[in-house]
Amino acid sequence: MWLVTAGGEYQTITAGEARLWDLTAADPAASARVLRGHENVIVSTAISPNGRWLVTASWDRTARLWDLTAEDPAASSIVFHGHTDSVTDIAISPESRWLVTAGRDKTVRLLELDVDSLVDRARRLAGRELTPEERNQHQIPLTNASGNGRLSGS
Repeated sequence: MWLVTAGGEYQTITAGEARLWDLTAADPAASARVLRGHENVIVSTAISPNGRWLVTASWDRTARLWDLTAEDPAASSIVFHGHTDSVTDIAISPESRWLVTAGRDKTVRLLELDVDSLVDRARRLAGRELTPEERNQHQIPLTNASGNGRLSGS
């Protein structure tokens, strides 16, 4: 079980950072992790109902997806670009499959949180296959059921 807080210019947390606490730890205060990456104030956060994902939204026009099942959730995030103004609201569907972002640019974006879809998106954006290290970092299996080393949809 997780607790997340985010701040802004008038908060005690540095703009662009969020803090994540593991409430199942013996001393949650000692287990706080700082999530860095946004370039401006974080205005919204959401944890998926299945406990896998944390999403942060920012005035920097991005939303970030953090994997709470990773050994160190703060180590990296997946950045969702596309809004032309601040991302102000986010929501995750009850089955943890869909992420909706809304922005001051008066647009709403729908993103699928399926691991295979995210891997396919990452591969397309990078223009290459993910390395074993990248897959391991996000606990992505190296092969699918066919054993061809590529996940479905590739």
